[in-house]
Amino acid sequence: MGYPGSTDLATQVAACVAEVGAALSHDRAALIRDLYQRLSSEIAELRGDESLQASLVASIEGNVETSLPFLQHGVDIGQAEAPPAAIEYARRLAQHGVPVRALVRAYRLGQDTVLQRAFNTKVSDPYLLTAVAQRLAAANFAYIDHVTEQVLEAYEEERDR
Repeated sequence: MGYPGSTDLATQVAACVAEVGAALSHDRAALIRDLYQRLSSEIAELRGDESLQASLVASIEGNVETSLPFLQHGVDIGQAEAPPAAIEYARRLAQHGVPVRALVRAYRLGQDTVLQRAFNTKVSDPYLLTAVAQRLAAANFAYIDHVTEQVLEAYEEERDR
């Protein structure tokens, strides 16, 4: 169900999701800053020395840079690989004895932050709002689910060493 003169709904949704991805990408510096501020303020265990803070920023940057093209270009999220900086950050947290729950919570809060920003991005067609929101939520969840599995594996391997 679309609006008069439009292409099919799936094509419309994909185009709107790509618009949102492009808007997030255009403002990615602010997104990265907001993610860092939220994670470092809400998760006490992530407030470490300067080296750990730099690793957190690199992990956030890597995840933002990796995830946004999936929205923009409709690439299958099952192909996502955790960014090397995110894998390294997980290892460093394990080395410093930071509980794994802090890492998991960071990804959940990150997911919420990205979705809030994505939902605030204007979708040009109100008829598509629900379908676009559903696609954004599903894509965001799929990325987080896929990448956290890889990051948690790296954390556990390092912890076991």
